[in-house]
Amino acid sequence: MEVRTRAHTFSFAFALLALHPDKQEEMYQHIKRVLPDGRIPTCDDMPSLACSSAVFNEALRMFPPVCTVPKTSAEDTTFTLTDANGTLKTVVVPKGLGLTLDVPGLHYNPKYWEDPFTFNPERFLGDWNRDAFLAFSGGYRGCVGRKFSETEGAAVLTILISRYVISIKDEPQFAGETYEQRKARVLDAQSMLTLAPTRLPLVFRRRT
Repeated sequence: MEVRTRAHTFSFAFALLALHPDKQEEMYQHIKRVLPDGRIPTCDDMPSLACSSAVFNEALRMFPPVCTVPKTSAEDTTFTLTDANGTLKTVVVPKGLGLTLDVPGLHYNPKYWEDPFTFNPERFLGDWNRDAFLAFSGGYRGCVGRKFSETEGAAVLTILISRYVISIKDEPQFAGETYEQRKARVLDAQSMLTLAPTRLPLVFRRRT
């Protein structure tokens, strides 16, 4: 499960960087400043590779591999919520009720994320609402491998972007498509055990 979720997250991260070459170039320049000799990053380098971590988190925000988190209410409680019209409503939740956390619903909520449908890794470089990011679930039952996954994710992205330029493969059957059509096609996903890309026609070209 862990291998599958990271593989899918890397796939979406590569696709997003290929669709946004300006962001990819910014990331590359940042890596060059941190690792000017082109070496493989060490654990000591990871705090300085904030751009790589930001790209990894943004890919997780936009395409969380696990879209729903099942919970059960441990006690009777109530939630006070605001609907789309700004009206306060009270929701009664009895003990033992099955609940589902909608992770994409939270990750795309404009109340917590500005322009949520825009690929913007910079949102993770400043202060951001950690309670509105559930890619690893949260609380005591959050993913025990979170720190390892975050470190590995930033390291893998750093190594690959430092060595390759990622682009979308040109295919004759899609020659006339617009950017938005290409984006929708490349980022098309399906939910199996985890959220997975349908098809990713990417090209990795060695940097010279």
